Amino acid sequence: MQIFVSGRSLISSGQTAVTLYQTQPVSEKMRPRELLAGIYATDGTLISDEYTLLFDFRSENAREREMPRKFLLSREADRFNNQDVILKLRERIGKTSHYQDYATHRFQLRRGITTDFDF
Repeated sequence: MQIFVSGRSLISSGQTAVTLYQTQPVSEKMRPRELLAGIYATDGTLISDEYTLLFDFRSENAREREMPRKFLLSREADRFNNQDVILKLRERIGKTSHYQDYATHRFQLRRGITTDFDF
């Protein structure tokens, strides 16, 4: 999986949009992946909504393996303004309840005014 961000890696509002891309179609050699996605502070605090995403696209057409996703920041994100934050795609370790990072992308969180619309 790859993470694509249009423009700069800057979050300046209560949400950010990214496109997640499955680099190869699922086949006998490439298995589907279920990943947990969210934005985290560098100390590991989750500061956005979190999604369970299934990457099981079989299409040879690259555009059909794209997954656009919007992440809404929580009020907790205000504590980390003017700091780096990390979008993490995390994969479950076996059948446990533990996860490991699969892919990451670093953003600068620079919000001017907080809003009442965050969760």
